[in-house]
Amino acid sequence: AAELGKQAAIWMPTGTMANILALRKHCGMNARVVLQDQSHIYQDEGDALYDYQLNAVPLAPSRPYFTTHELEDVLELSVSGRVLNPVGAVSIESPVRRQAGQIMHWDEMKAVTELCKNEGIPSHLDGARLYMMSAETGISIKK
Repeated sequence: AAELGKQAAIWMPTGTMANILALRKHCGMNARVVLQDQSHIYQDEGDALYDYQLNAVPLAPSRPYFTTHELEDVLELSVSGRVLNPVGAVSIESPVRRQAGQIMHWDEMKAVTELCKNEGIPSHLDGARLYMMSAETGISIKK
């Protein structure tokens, strides 16, 4: 917890378990999880989301990250579409393993997480490559 600048932390036996439990907790009663199509959670853990009654909404199928505008469109549709189905959490992976380690640009990540905060939607960072992100950007892992 101290290393990450958090109040509390827990090590889980696997990254899959950590991601799924965190997303399940974040979502509460709203089962939709917005994430990158190329993310580890969607590509490799997708069936586990279903097992925990979470529905993946993948964005940016050919890019390493989605934009704030793409997220805004999904958030609007989730509450104005044919069926009310609000987003429960937004997940970000950076660097993206399936995209040769490309990162979500820091400014875009801040914009996405700020949008989530303003909308009252928890954001989740798949932290498997947190130290790589820090090394690539020069931004501390606490930030």
